[in-house]
Amino acid sequence: MKWVGRLVLSLLLALSISPSVGFAFSDKELGSFLSKEGITEEQLSEHLSRFWGSTIDEFETIKELDEFLGEKITPENLQETLEVYEIASKEELVALLVENEEMEATDTLENVFIYVDALDMTVDFYSGTEINEETLQQLVDDYGITLEELHAIFEKNDDSVDEYDFIEDLEDMLYVYGLPLNDQTLQNLLDDYGLTLEELNSILAANGDSLDQFDSIDDLEYALLEYGLPVTEQNLQELLDTFEMTRAELDALLAKYDDSVSNYETIDELYFTVILITILEEDSDELLADLGIGLDKQELVNLAKHFMTLDILDEAFMDKLTELEERLAAFGDFESANDLTTEEMSELIAIYREIMNLFELDAKYYLVKGNEKIALSEQEALTLENANGYDLLIELYNLEGVFLADIVLTNDLFGSDLIDKVEDKLEVVKTVPKEAASTESDVVKTVKGGKLPNTAGNYAEGLLAGLAMIIIGAIWFRKRTVKHS
Repeated sequence: MKWVGRLVLSLLLALSISPSVGFAFSDKELGSFLSKEGITEEQLSEHLSRFWGSTIDEFETIKELDEFLGEKITPENLQETLEVYEIASKEELVALLVENEEMEATDTLENVFIYVDALDMTVDFYSGTEINEETLQQLVDDYGITLEELHAIFEKNDDSVDEYDFIEDLEDMLYVYGLPLNDQTLQNLLDDYGLTLEELNSILAANGDSLDQFDSIDDLEYALLEYGLPVTEQNLQELLDTFEMTRAELDALLAKYDDSVSNYETIDELYFTVILITILEEDSDELLADLGIGLDKQELVNLAKHFMTLDILDEAFMDKLTELEERLAAFGDFESANDLTTEEMSELIAIYREIMNLFELDAKYYLVKGNEKIALSEQEALTLENANGYDLLIELYNLEGVFLADIVLTNDLFGSDLIDKVEDKLEVVKTVPKEAASTESDVVKTVKGGKLPNTAGNYAEGLLAGLAMIIIGAIWFRKRTVKHS
């Protein structure tokens, strides 16, 4: 099943990402941009690599590249930078950067940093509030600890407060080493997440936990994130800022999918949905046409809305899917159902049914050619070997019988052209081939008892490939949501 492994993984990934992958602007467009900016391609490449760890071909459009780089250094924004960091003059700034080997004394800020965002990031690294008696006392007061407790935290981690020059760096390490749970750190946590103490206790109680189970504020925060944060005005605004939209725009976007903010108990679930819808709103028509499986954008929307009703964020869901994936991978390489033993075919059908049940999907199967439509059972579709030029149509429904989408699998779908086309855009994980036993298959008949048409096809693998193309989008959306959280 090696080629199917490649096909499935290719198409799965292709359906779950934006169709615009790769270096989307031309050399001419890049040349015009470089001319406008007054820099060379070598300078741009070096700038992206040095300051941002990036490359030119990671940007899909010139507009995206332009917005990422920001403004070039000008007398006006340079003065703003000096004021922000309380640096007296341009000469003093240059001296700071030379001292820290960020530039040579003979260089200019404009030639080395080019863009003000890169300069700002660098200056920020070497700037901060000096550690002294007053700032150190303010730090411990902010976290409700004593100076002795502060020193003890650092000594416990084989570190010393004396190793730090700036209070901000000291504070960052304090978070790394862990803060005790006290009235002040608890209040800071509540303020950070826009929660009341009653709301926090309610979340913990709902998960069989309580405040007295925690000694560290860090452990409490990890638990809170794991349990899920309720939607608050504060984290809702953070979501809006993340996606650069207004509340009215969010409401309108959700309304297009018969949804609203009031339907969500946790902010994680809302993030999940907004990410999913944002991807759907992108222009996926070209990709769907390129795949050639008869799936249109409205059907993709139907499936996405169905996935929204599933608890894909649940770890038990993913554990089950991982188990099914491992069982499927064990089949290795097979060309058709004839290559499988009776036991292997039974296992393949069992896996298929469990996946369908997990995603709460039902399906109807047909052989189609022109106006002719021959109904098949699930087992007939999976064991089908000969189709005499017919295509295999799969209609997908939810468990209430509501139509979601249909997929048409043809012999052409499984040719190398489609695999190569998708692999041009994606790095594909390949399955390990395994020799499978062969067995003679009986003549397959339709659900009405008629004999099936007669031409070679690989529909057992095709059926699994078609299903996998549908379900992977939901899995990827979950992974992206978890990563965002």
